[in-house]
Amino acid sequence: MKGIRCLPLWSLLLLITSSVIAFHGFDPVIRYAVAQGQVRCTGGNLVSSPSQCPSSDQCPPPPSGLGSVVQCSRKEGSEANRAEQESESITPTINESNSVFIFTDKQTYEKGQIVKITVQNNSTEPFRIDNPKAVVIKNLQFGEKYSPSTLSKSKILPPGSSMEFEWNQHDRDDKQVSSGNYSSSVSVRSLRVNTSFAIS
Repeated sequence: MKGIRCLPLWSLLLLITSSVIAFHGFDPVIRYAVAQGQVRCTGGNLVSSPSQCPSSDQCPPPPSGLGSVVQCSRKEGSEANRAEQESESITPTINESNSVFIFTDKQTYEKGQIVKITVQNNSTEPFRIDNPKAVVIKNLQFGEKYSPSTLSKSKILPPGSSMEFEWNQHDRDDKQVSSGNYSSSVSVRSLRVNTSFAIS
């Protein structure tokens, strides 16, 4: 009788042991997910994969390293913006199409806030950021163009690295620009990429 009474207890221990072993098998997957960086969609939400952002977003691949975040930019959707983009941009080569990304640290800035613009090299080869106007900022309503902080000389950006530019929201006369929608773009080799932001 005692052996029969102990059978449910042994069954319970066997079930717990097998559950622990099965859960332990997920440890590498969990560790891998935690070690990967995240992607911030233009709506502000953080996700683990660019495919989880809206189709209107253009996103770089997720970075490696806990706490790392890359920023998506909004694809130009309207006919006017598309025509303007086609007239201004140069057709990239196949190998360069996903090699360069540009993004800002925020989607909307208050007047006077520093706009931080990051250019990221996601290719397997270094590329040159040319002086003096590697990055151009444009007012999408009026077409006026501005320059952020510039390099004193050209700089080589190694694979996987990035560099940051800052813009104080001032025009060439050192006056605060108006509220509205803006874009920032960078030209590398035959590729021009851009991202958009707003000043409220």
